[in-house]
Amino acid sequence: MNEGTVRAERVLVRAVVLFRIGGLIQVALAVATAHDRYQSFPAALGLALVVTAESIVFSLLCLRRQRIPVGWLLADTAFCVVALVVGAGLATPVDGHTWAHFMYPFTIVTSVAIGLGLRRPVWVAAATIVLAAAYATSAVVLHHDPVWNVMPNALTYPANIAVAWLIARTQLRTAGQLDDSRTRQGPRTRRRTTTHPILQAAARQRAPDPGNPGAQHTDQRPRIPRTGGS
Repeated sequence: MNEGTVRAERVLVRAVVLFRIGGLIQVALAVATAHDRYQSFPAALGLALVVTAESIVFSLLCLRRQRIPVGWLLADTAFCVVALVVGAGLATPVDGHTWAHFMYPFTIVTSVAIGLGLRRPVWVAAATIVLAAAYATSAVVLHHDPVWNVMPNALTYPANIAVAWLIARTQLRTAGQLDDSRTRQGPRTRRRTTTHPILQAAARQRAPDPGNPGAQHTDQRPRIPRTGGS
């Protein structure tokens, strides 16, 4: 992988990790301030700890490899889908539309990893649909939220992921173009900085003798004898 592409991948990894940290902060705030809005607070706290542990493992893996592994990203998406449904079941129905259901804002923030890490539009669309469908289904079935309220919330997933995908695609394409430009300019630079061997020999002949600085340079070219009169 070329230098520009490697740097672009590192930027995307840092973005994924920072968004993940932001999502975990929201989880911590929700658990700390809405402890009385769960059907089982110990279960909600346990879910928050599991989500935190999974996020740490996923972030460290991305940082170690300096890229977003597709396999791990798909596994992380599947984990978030399951945790989203479980979190909806733990929040009381009357508080399901609030931040007590901390898996909704968490997945909204961290879903940008799908757009930043997946390249093929088919995979991006599939992961987005599954995640949005998990939220919409759990909100309607478990919290009895009206469809007119659920649908705009569900559309936040494809909006965030689409923007992230476009940003990642643009950045990687630009990095690839820069790498190609450097590759094409490399041989030209070497040709410009390399002196022809004949010119090097001529330069050495014209240079004064370092052991005799006062010596005058003499023209060592062979002289052609004159022929004819005078």
